[in-house]
Amino acid sequence: MKRKYVIFLLLLGLFTVSVQSREVYLGGESIGIQLQYEGVLITATYQVDTKDFSYNPSQSDIQSGDTLKEIDGRKIDTLEQLNEILLQKKNQTVVCTLKRKNEIIYRNLKVIEDHGKIKTGLFVKDEIMGIGTLTYIDPANSTYGSLGHEIIDQDTKQTIRFDQGILYTSSVKDIQKAQISRVGEKQALIHFDHSIGNILKISRFGVFGNSYEPLSERLIETALQEEINIGKATMYTVLNDEKVEAIEIEIIKKYKQSEADIKSFEFVIIDAQILEKTGGIIQGMSGSPIVQNEKLIGAVTHVSAQNPATGFGVYIEWMLEESD
Repeated sequence: MKRKYVIFLLLLGLFTVSVQSREVYLGGESIGIQLQYEGVLITATYQVDTKDFSYNPSQSDIQSGDTLKEIDGRKIDTLEQLNEILLQKKNQTVVCTLKRKNEIIYRNLKVIEDHGKIKTGLFVKDEIMGIGTLTYIDPANSTYGSLGHEIIDQDTKQTIRFDQGILYTSSVKDIQKAQISRVGEKQALIHFDHSIGNILKISRFGVFGNSYEPLSERLIETALQEEINIGKATMYTVLNDEKVEAIEIEIIKKYKQSEADIKSFEFVIIDAQILEKTGGIIQGMSGSPIVQNEKLIGAVTHVSAQNPATGFGVYIEWMLEESD
């Protein structure tokens, strides 16, 4: 019995390592992200003034961040569908089916025709687009991880709730340099004719889904957090067109984490040419993979508010856990 017990522990230890440490395709490519909402997102309300009355949907408890899913029982997925229904409902009060957080609610909405135009007092949108960086593709299950942090809707300041999403290739056309008082950014073109995956999950650790094809042929082993050292490492990202560049950085602090967190270690860019070009870490670098001692250790997540040359990374094991 004693020998069987020891063998079981050894096997259990081997199994744990094989789950956390694996070979993946190294990322670094610029990606385009397209997300369609669960209906039409209400980003704000406004006052409608006519010669007879003034109206704001907020009076009917319709709020920014609500998702409009139906009008009078008719399903809405796009702005086109919404406009078609509103044209048929002018000068009527309709019943809106809304999703607020995880609750379905019903509210009345006035559809007003004013000088030949339909007005509802709602600002709405049906999709969101942005860019980021691919971190890895796992050939074992054709999943990928990217971005390294959640996506916040800039209009509502809420976490994105989406119905479906697509990942595309992207090329960087220009760089807006970071400064102490201004966040820099990549200005990129999304190639909507080249889809490379779907988007199934967005969490505080990034964007995840199934990959249709590897973008790189470089297989690299992933590291556990205890294998990461203070010292030099390499970040991979695109700064021009679609070319992935290697950027020298230095890890200056790491945190021992028994539970997943998005700020796992701190680093600073030490490549003088890159600092001259970008000013530091800029929008669009999120998800850029970081390699040390020929192992993938994590991805870029945030930039320091005090110094754009300094940023934070998330351990790759936390992203793999989300992807799995």
